[in-house]
Amino acid sequence: MIKKDYAEANRRWLAEKAKEEGVKALPHGIYYKHLKDDQP
Repeated sequence: MIKKDYAEANRRWLAEKAKEEGVKALPHGIYYKHLKDDQP
């Protein structure tokens, strides 16, 4: 895979992940998803 194609594939993957339920965005393009509460 060419470097340019690899970067584009990563951008598409991040865009899809950002649409998932429960995904939050932080500044600078960081996304996270809270999976489990440790507190009862």
